[in-house]
Amino acid sequence: MSVQRRPLRPARARAVALGTALAVGASLGGCSMFSEQTTQNVDYSPSDGSQAELGPIGVRNFVLLSQGEGQPATLIGSLFNSSDEDVQVAVTVAGGTDAQIFEVPASGSVTIGPEAEDQLRLDSIDVIPGLLVQVLVTDGEAQAQLSVPVLDGALPAYADLVPTGAATS
Repeated sequence: MSVQRRPLRPARARAVALGTALAVGASLGGCSMFSEQTTQNVDYSPSDGSQAELGPIGVRNFVLLSQGEGQPATLIGSLFNSSDEDVQVAVTVAGGTDAQIFEVPASGSVTIGPEAEDQLRLDSIDVIPGLLVQVLVTDGEAQAQLSVPVLDGALPAYADLVPTGAATS
């Protein structure tokens, strides 16, 4: 004797599919309800550059741009001041010149770069693009040693910012 199966009605089939999808979703998503989200605790730089915190001073997206070893270089990045007082921040590139002082206004920021009012440019750099250079940032009370990437104009965002001639102090 053979058993004949009747096809599910469309409404019932949809209800079964929805119930299954909800059960699978709840079982897979429930794990995160009781687990700490570790991605919120990771120091992550969402750009090509390096970042640091010096008390109220935030150092963001520091990158050195150069065509190559022995060529001029320029620093790009930003400094943010969350305090209610102006702060002087010194930036020193390893193998470069003396520290460059930037005045960061209270509750304000300073943009550093070849097209900005504030600039840090080196006559030459002793590393090739793709490597890291040590940059010391200090506000007089705290300091941070950053490993800053050296990039060339291969990325379109930096192509027009890479220095081509001799540096000016």
